[in-house]
Amino acid sequence: MTARPADVVVVGAGPAGAACALLLARAGCAVVLADKAHFPRPKPCGEYTSPAVAPLLDRLGLRAAVDAVGARWLDGMRLSAPDGSAWLVDYAAHGQRALAISRAALDHVLVAAAARAGARVVEGFRVEGLLTEGAAVVGVRGRIGSRPTTLAARLVVGADGLHSAVARALGASEALPWPRRLGLVAHYEGLRLDGQGEMYVGPRGYCGLAPSGNARVNVGIVVDMPRPGAQLPAAARFERALVSIPAAAGRLAGARRVSAVRGVGPLGRRARRVCGPGWLLVGDAAGFLDPFTGDGVYEALRGGELAAAVAVRALAAADLSARALAPYARRRRQTFGAKRRLGWLLQVFVHQPALLAYALRRLNARPALGRPLSAALGDFGDAAAALHPAYLCRVLRP
Repeated sequence: MTARPADVVVVGAGPAGAACALLLARAGCAVVLADKAHFPRPKPCGEYTSPAVAPLLDRLGLRAAVDAVGARWLDGMRLSAPDGSAWLVDYAAHGQRALAISRAALDHVLVAAAARAGARVVEGFRVEGLLTEGAAVVGVRGRIGSRPTTLAARLVVGADGLHSAVARALGASEALPWPRRLGLVAHYEGLRLDGQGEMYVGPRGYCGLAPSGNARVNVGIVVDMPRPGAQLPAAARFERALVSIPAAAGRLAGARRVSAVRGVGPLGRRARRVCGPGWLLVGDAAGFLDPFTGDGVYEALRGGELAAAVAVRALAAADLSARALAPYARRRRQTFGAKRRLGWLLQVFVHQPALLAYALRRLNARPALGRPLSAALGDFGDAAAALHPAYLCRVLRP
């Protein structure tokens, strides 16, 4: 089956793709939003987002809809090292709050909003390849069940996640050599979190706790990828990883797991290019480091905004060349570059728990110095300020 041509086909209906499709449809573009899943659907995710998501939801006009499906607004995230040293990433001190919400609920709200705006949602679509004319991408081919389906468009947006089929077909992304991590997620009942998320770093990984609606808590564990050939069921691997982080295991004592364990890995990927003739990559398809700072949904929504703005202008000018779409890559670097560098620095501390414990003790001893870092981690402050050598020296000096 060949569908009628569209202005844009967005592949992947997570936050990045759905937000991009919503904004394009509101701008009057003919949009197809395609995903291999059927919504609502579960999605392995920490289900904790940085405070900068709140103004994005306001701009999308979806704050009330998110509140209506069980959003929890948190004052901060308490970060703990293996020796018990802890520091509160205090968003409330800045007048900010982080969002905790199940991905099933959040994604459903976003997809429904895109559909109301006029995007045509195609579920159960599995990408098999791209349509091209010369060097330009002009659509996507795949299947819905056993039925071959072609989605033709002037522009293709790859928003299909960490292991993006669109990015793979373009040869535009590669796995990071380090860190190579596995993420495992499950929901628990019988545990109360009072207005804050919790993050426990262990010798070989970390565990995050965040509310997830319906009196449940999302438990996300990130550990090193297993050796090739090491076979272990996801639930058993989750339990083994939890035991390796004693503080988290103790916190969950008496709580019970009420969902399947879902996982994804390796987590780190780098995009060699995020745009080209007739295509853009957004969200995790455009690169992902690690979920430690909780900025994945923020980067997805904000990246969807950036992509939509560039796409609308390029479509209006009838120019979908690499040159016309290049501003998207520049704006991504300007928007996310410093925070990504901060994320790399944090990886050093996460992989060296003794160094992390020392840093947390210094932040507790110098509360005023924690404010710039809290703002940077929450995506509402200048990450470059938290990277400045003078600032780092003030935080870490004895």
